[in-house]
Amino acid sequence: MSDRQHIFASGDKFSNYYEIDSLLERNHSSIAYKAKNTRMNHPVTIRVFSTKLVSEAELEVFELEARALIRLNHPNIVRFYHYGIFDQMPFIVTENLDGISLRSKISKEAPMSIAEASRLAIQICSGLQYAHKFKGADGDPQPIYHQDLTPENIMLSTRDVTRITDFRLAQLNSETDKGNSYITPEQLHKDNTTGGEKTDIYLLGLILCEMLSSPPPVERENFELQTPAETNLIEETSPAELMGETNEILQKCLAEAPINRYDSMDDLGIALGSLQQTATLIQKAANYDTEEKYDLALETWRKASSYLPNNLEIPKRSIETEVKSLLLQAETQKAIGKTEDALEIWKHVLNLDPENTTALRLAEFGKLHLEINKLTEIVDQQRDKIQQLTSAKDDADTAKENTERDLIFKSDHVDRLEIDLGSFPEQIREQEEEIDKLTQAGKLSDSTIERLQAEIGVHTQQVQELTKTQNNLESAKEVLETQL
Repeated sequence: MSDRQHIFASGDKFSNYYEIDSLLERNHSSIAYKAKNTRMNHPVTIRVFSTKLVSEAELEVFELEARALIRLNHPNIVRFYHYGIFDQMPFIVTENLDGISLRSKISKEAPMSIAEASRLAIQICSGLQYAHKFKGADGDPQPIYHQDLTPENIMLSTRDVTRITDFRLAQLNSETDKGNSYITPEQLHKDNTTGGEKTDIYLLGLILCEMLSSPPPVERENFELQTPAETNLIEETSPAELMGETNEILQKCLAEAPINRYDSMDDLGIALGSLQQTATLIQKAANYDTEEKYDLALETWRKASSYLPNNLEIPKRSIETEVKSLLLQAETQKAIGKTEDALEIWKHVLNLDPENTTALRLAEFGKLHLEINKLTEIVDQQRDKIQQLTSAKDDADTAKENTERDLIFKSDHVDRLEIDLGSFPEQIREQEEEIDKLTQAGKLSDSTIERLQAEIGVHTQQVQELTKTQNNLESAKEVLETQL
């Protein structure tokens, strides 16, 4: 870089219309100053390139492309106001931005989330696509390629909108600076047959890598081995469900052969748009999940999956949410005494997630609870039967006593009247037989009552044991919930 570029200080006049305010930044190919247009009295940025232009041909190409830059009008491209030659050094004048460079944002915030990095990259795609498809004053294609895209020459306005600056003019790109890590394989090998749009796609891929990682995987010392060979350029992403798709996009951007990269900035922008939309939906679904708004979470998970139908991680998260929702429903059914309904829900959870420890434990609890209820019902039925048999026995004892009293009464009456007994002994015998039957029925009732009481004792013991198991499960549940 020429030492002449260091002579400008605050208050120095530059060309015929500008006054230097302060040094902004210096990179491998140029130096930028904050300045003031003395005629219009408004701030501007002046960038002076290090390469001197000495031939008429070089000057002609510079002026042709500089005039095209001035005609660029896009919200993601810094406005170009003026160009010229100062002591054989080309310069351009652009609008002054009060924001920060993307480099500053990366230094403070990397690694960024996929949604944020994609949002910024999509804006860069939009500006570059406009420049790549630019047409001259005559309507003929006059594509403008940046070819020097770095985080330093992408500005962020106060509203966080990206503004591309420092388009590297063709005649200023004749030499490759190996100290610059933002360089493509074709630039490194001085292959002038390819480049243009594909070069900008590669450079934007490097920027994406740096936004999404910390430290950046593109930081290399040996630039002869510049092309990344890793399967996964990014090992961690936020959200983690999109690591595969993110690495696919980066690998396609950074393909060594230009033909294997995206065909256009539009294509890259579409891929990033899908990635950003999905990342935003995943974050939204995760927030709903945290708030226990499971219906909204499930709906959002499904919508996210529709953008990337081949993604296997998003459906897993959807199942996790559905399981949480079902467990909450089951707990509600259990609380209102509908254990059978709760048990069916727990079984459904185990169909979705066979290893779910909460559902396994609660399903076992539900089975024990139902078994206790069934045994309790049997005990209650047997007690009712004992009560019925006891009542029948009491009736039989009463009838026996009445018959015996009647027999005694009749015998005493016969003795007093000394009447002809005739058939009366037969009546006495029948009543004695009836007494024997009632006595036997009483004994049978006693035996049945003893048997039922023994069964009640067994069932009661089973209920006590199951209740103890249930209490143990409840204690385990409380411990598990405390741990969770």
